[in-house]
Amino acid sequence: MATHYCALESFVEVQSRGEFGAVNHALCAAIRKLLKDYLVLMAQLEHQMLTNPGFTLHVLSLHTKPTTHMLFQLYSVAHEILRENSMLEENLDDDSDDSQNFDNILESLREGKDAVQEKRVCKGGSVLRLITRRLASMSGDPAAATLLATLLREASRPYMTMLNEWLHHGGIKDPHEEFLIKEQKSIKRERLEQDYTDEYWEKRYTVRIDVMPPQLEGVRDKVLLAGKYLNVVRECGGVDISKSVTSAPTTFDDPRFLDNVNGAYAHANSSLLNLLLTTHALPARLRSLKHYFFLDRSDFFTYFLEISTSELKKPVKSVNISKLQSLLDIVLHQAGSVAAEDPFKEDVKVSMNEISLTNWLMGVVNTIGIDQDMAAASANSYTPATQSS
Repeated sequence: MATHYCALESFVEVQSRGEFGAVNHALCAAIRKLLKDYLVLMAQLEHQMLTNPGFTLHVLSLHTKPTTHMLFQLYSVAHEILRENSMLEENLDDDSDDSQNFDNILESLREGKDAVQEKRVCKGGSVLRLITRRLASMSGDPAAATLLATLLREASRPYMTMLNEWLHHGGIKDPHEEFLIKEQKSIKRERLEQDYTDEYWEKRYTVRIDVMPPQLEGVRDKVLLAGKYLNVVRECGGVDISKSVTSAPTTFDDPRFLDNVNGAYAHANSSLLNLLLTTHALPARLRSLKHYFFLDRSDFFTYFLEISTSELKKPVKSVNISKLQSLLDIVLHQAGSVAAEDPFKEDVKVSMNEISLTNWLMGVVNTIGIDQDMAAASANSYTPATQSS
C-alpha cells in the first residue's frame, strides 16, 4: 500500500505538468483527493495504535483492506497511462505513424512553434478511452467499478467543456491538442478561389481517430458536422447562430449526453439549410445558373456572340476584357430577354481562361487539392487514351 501511495504521488506530480493537458489535470485532481483520504486514514490508525490497547494487527488489516484495494486500482490505471506515454521501458519502441508526425511538424512550423518532435503523450481522449476500457473489464468488482466511474466522471469534465464549446458555438479551445476535432489553421478561405476542390471544408476540420473516447465513436460524424456547419454559417452568412445552452451535460455518464449531441447537430443542420435557402437563395441561384450555363433560353447568348464577334476573333492575350464585359452587360439588361428579370445578372462576369483545354483536363485528372497520396496514385495510374482510327 505504501509503495502504491509513493508511486501515485510521483505520478500526480509528473502528470500535472502543462503539456499533459486538461484531462490529465482533472484526473490528477481526483487522485489527489483520494490520496488525501489515505493520509486521513493513516492519521486515524496511528491515533488508534497509540491510544487503544485492543488495536491489533488483525484490526489494522481489516481497516486497511478497502484503501489497499483502492490504491491498487489507482496504481494500475497510472501504470497503464505511463505505458501509453512510452515512459515505461517495455514500450520504448515508437510505433507512431511517421506521416502523421511529419504533418504535425509542418503544422507547428507554419504556426511558428518549436518543431522538435515531442515524446508521445497519452492525453485527452486517450486517457478517457483507457479508463473506460478498464471500467468495462472491472465491472464484476463493485468497489473498483465505483472508483473507476468516479475517475472517468471527473476526468471527462474538461473534455465535455470542449465538446459543448464545439457543438454549440463551433469553437475549439484546445491548447494541448487533446480534443476529438483538429483545426488546421494553415488552410485559409482564400484558397477556395484558387482550388476547385472542397479542400477547405474537408481538411480545415478533421477527426483525430487515435484520441477518440469510446463514448463518441457512434456519433463522431455528427459531432464533426455540428461544429463545422456552425462555422460555415458564421463565415458565409456573417451571422453567429451559437446556441446559448444553460444545462448542457458536463460528464459522459449524464443521460442527456447523446441528446445534447443530436440536438446540436439538428440545430446546426437546420441553420445551414435555412442560410442556403433564404439568405443565399439557393433555388433562385440554381435557376440563374441554368440560364447562363445550360442555356435553357439562350436568346441573350446568341446576341452576345453576334455583337462581340470581332473581339472574340482575336488571340487570348489581345482580347479586351472590359469591352467584352460592357457588351455582356448591354445584352443582359436588354428588355425582353430572360436575363433582364434575373436578380443575379450583375454577378455574371466575363473572364478569359489562361489555361488551355488540354492542361485543364489534365489538372482535373490529376485532382489537385485532395489527399496527396490519392493525387499521386491517380497521376501515376493515368494513361492517355490509345489512338484509334
